[in-house]
Amino acid sequence: LAQGARVLLLDEPTSALDRALSAEVCTLIRRVARGELSGMRRAEPLTVVVVTHDEAVATELGTVLWRMEAGAVVEAEVQSTSTPSAPARPSAHAAV
Repeated sequence: LAQGARVLLLDEPTSALDRALSAEVCTLIRRVARGELSGMRRAEPLTVVVVTHDEAVATELGTVLWRMEAGAVVEAEVQSTSTPSAPARPSAHAAV
């Protein structure tokens, strides 16, 4: 990682949560990434890396998605403001 970079790594932040609480956590993650929380020292964006098997959470939060299979990246996608496309590889869909 770059020296001095501010990065937050979240491993399965919404696993075992119901949909309502998962939505609240996703909203909080977006606010943290934008530096919008009043308790933060600096109001500057923060890089947030979210590791998840939940494709809905990944597409909701992600600007860049990496799909992995057997520990290797099999597909990378930069999200646009439009609806995300289906994975190019069917097996990649299950690996999200």
